[in-house]
Amino acid sequence: MSPTVETFRDTYGGEPFFSSQDDYEKFRIRFGEELRPELEKNREARRKSEEAARKHCIA
Repeated sequence: MSPTVETFRDTYGGEPFFSSQDDYEKFRIRFGEELRPELEKNREARRKSEEAARKHCIA
């Protein structure tokens, strides 16, 4: 687990978020995979916006 997660847990007196390092790694990978489609969509929208801005500045 990252130091930030452990610090948050320790600061607020909570229970461990994950029962093991392996559970944390599985969660981290699954979370990244779930976010990937939305991030790709945002990346494509940004690319199109930047392209349109360049065309507007040149014209």
